[in-house]
Amino acid sequence: MTAESVPMQVGTGGEAPSDDPYALRTSDIKEPPRDLRGTVRRLGPGMILSAAVNAVV
Repeated sequence: MTAESVPMQVGTGGEAPSDDPYALRTSDIKEPPRDLRGTVRRLGPGMILSAAVNAVV
């Protein structure tokens, strides 16, 4: 299956829930961070987790 064969479904967020758990609603989309602090807050948990995994292995 290729990405071109799968239709992207973007809704308004006000419609009834779909049976598709991967359906994208506009209410689920967050704005990207616009400053360094916001970027670090978004990346921070992943960086801590990856450091912890590397320390154990």
